[in-house]
Amino acid sequence: MPSLIFGQSTRSELADRINAFEGLSIDKFGHLEVDMGSANAGRFGLNLNAIQSITLEFRGEEPGCADVCPQRAIIKFICKGGAPCTWDQAMSNEIRYESASVAVGLKEGLDIYLLLLKFKYLEFIDLSAFEYPR
Repeated sequence: MPSLIFGQSTRSELADRINAFEGLSIDKFGHLEVDMGSANAGRFGLNLNAIQSITLEFRGEEPGCADVCPQRAIIKFICKGGAPCTWDQAMSNEIRYESASVAVGLKEGLDIYLLLLKFKYLEFIDLSAFEYPR
């Protein structure tokens, strides 16, 4: 089964793939807008050029949502040098934060995470590392 990220080799192509996910919008310069409907699920803006690291965490079912939170993937963005670089779209753009995160389904989270890494580090990576063996 081919990967969702197989074959994309330009930022414009990667942006198109990322934009196919509901609640995500990115341009070819790395300006990312996330709106999953609430601040808890993920609602923020950032530029990938200002991000030091992108991490992925898988979480099992746990208390905390209306009843039990389902299994999910948490993608976290940490700003370079701890400088505030993310903002909540519902608040003033003058209020910035040092990190932001988004919660999505497990498979969707892995696909988004890999696409964002590939987008951010495109000129530094071996593109064949993102292909499934044949």
